[in-house]
Amino acid sequence: MDILGFLKRLFGAGGGERPPPQRRAGPRLNARGGMRVLVVDDSTTVVTLLGRMLRQNGYVVLEAFDAEKGIELALAERPDLVFLDIVLPGMSGFAALRQLRRQPATRDIPIIMMSGN
Repeated sequence: MDILGFLKRLFGAGGGERPPPQRRAGPRLNARGGMRVLVVDDSTTVVTLLGRMLRQNGYVVLEAFDAEKGIELALAERPDLVFLDIVLPGMSGFAALRQLRRQPATRDIPIIMMSGN
């Protein structure tokens, strides 16, 4: 197959309009009021920007700049979601994840691991 044929198949080059993606067809689900999100990152820029975006969408944001403080906040505040940086000073994000998963109080909290590396 030539490269042009491959690209046409890959990107669906055809004459008609493409239907909208399924995720746009349904109604948008917004966060319920007061949903708490913990952001754990050593970068003030990441914490500030992510926190601002979350607050604009109705979330209550808890902030921690190291893993130890993040674990302490997670146990005390029981957030609905955690954004956890992988590379942190002292304890790594993966070590913090293991500790949070071992605690019955935080075992079922969804955690999104992230990294700027």
